Amino acid sequence: MGRQNVGTPKFYVDLIQYWHAKGVVAGIGPYGDTGDGIYGSTWYEDVCPEGVPTSSDGSGWSPELIGFNPYSYVHEVRGFNTSGAGGGYLNQIVVFKEKVLMPSNGTMFVSYLNHNLDYIKASPENHYVVKAYKTWNDWLDRVPDGLNDGYDDVHEVGSAVHGSSLNEICNFYNGEFEYNGFSIAEFDAGNLNGCNQEHSEIDSHFGVLYGEYTPAGAPGTDMIIWRIGSAFGEFESDGSGNRNDKPFVMGSFNLGQVYTMPHSPDLSLTMSREFDGINKQTTKGGATLTQINYDGPPKWRDNLGAWELHNTGTMTSTSLLQRQKMTRGRRVWNLKFSYLSSDDLFSPTELLTHQSGSLGPVYDGGYAEGDFEHEDSTAFDRNFNEDDSFMSIVMGKTMGGNLPFIFQQDSNNNSADQFAICELDQDSISFKQVANNVYDVSLKIREVW
Repeated sequence: MGRQNVGTPKFYVDLIQYWHAKGVVAGIGPYGDTGDGIYGSTWYEDVCPEGVPTSSDGSGWSPELIGFNPYSYVHEVRGFNTSGAGGGYLNQIVVFKEKVLMPSNGTMFVSYLNHNLDYIKASPENHYVVKAYKTWNDWLDRVPDGLNDGYDDVHEVGSAVHGSSLNEICNFYNGEFEYNGFSIAEFDAGNLNGCNQEHSEIDSHFGVLYGEYTPAGAPGTDMIIWRIGSAFGEFESDGSGNRNDKPFVMGSFNLGQVYTMPHSPDLSLTMSREFDGINKQTTKGGATLTQINYDGPPKWRDNLGAWELHNTGTMTSTSLLQRQKMTRGRRVWNLKFSYLSSDDLFSPTELLTHQSGSLGPVYDGGYAEGDFEHEDSTAFDRNFNEDDSFMSIVMGKTMGGNLPFIFQQDSNNNSADQFAICELDQDSISFKQVANNVYDVSLKIREVW
């Protein structure tokens, strides 16, 4: 469907934002440029706030990158690590206070909001875009002088997303960023599932190296690195391995889960436009005064409107964009979905453990055979956080709709104007049973910029 018509909606739910809200994120920001630029000596611990851990100077701490706040962005000159020739890359990292488990089912996404990746000629196609790593469980306290890169302290666990495996949603043309603005791509969750496994060889290695056992190889990941690469040949190199040729802009980096509704909403849906930022007042003399606080989403940058895509050559007239700022109000959707299966809505268990507690098969309790580890098992195949149901992803990872998400009103329309940063505008959600294991559900989705 074209224009602003509603089809089968899709939700993009950010896990980094969720982990941050749960207090698990230790730090996020640039690291390891190893050149003379501002982040030349920024390392793992330096993306944490100053003093956390004690060795951190806070130089790389960039909380602006967390969540869906693209109008609050980082803007600095970065040194492209060119490895001595040709193209190069920028490293970004998010580190955790404790190991986190990645989704093992369904579809995941990566998005960059408010970027200038066309301007710096970035290209993710020829390298790994996302990698997961393990280190000491208590690395914030155990290594006050910092972590050693490589096999000593930081272990790659075979969980990575290569640029060639990304499925473009918007502005990922064959692994390239054709425009400045934003980019969204999807990939299979199985690409990062390796970090959820136990790696006993890491424990053994650390035990030999440091003379004590540490469960560094326990399931989960301690840090996620994403890499933004430049097109080969774009940056000249003098052999030193780094150049500070162009500034880097990024508003938000998001890594999370995708939930697509099983079908489109009922025909009796309502789409509203709120102009709540414009207030009128009548004076005693009968005149009308109009106060305009806002008339639509704020610009992400002076020369970039929300959800706009521009070639570098078209982003040169700030005054022109000021005059042409769109007045479209705030989008609100009231949607009702009828006859949704309980398999799509609910996880087999709403616990973090896998055991059902039953001594025999429980298929007649509304479960399917595929909900269990194997045919004779009473242990669930996945827990609440691992499931790809509506409750697990949309409700669980947004804390009941209170954390923002990207909403796409028609999953078959990937045009730039189809996306919105939204929250659920309701205190609770009701599931009305209309048949055996079949439910109706209503959602009010409100754009929050």
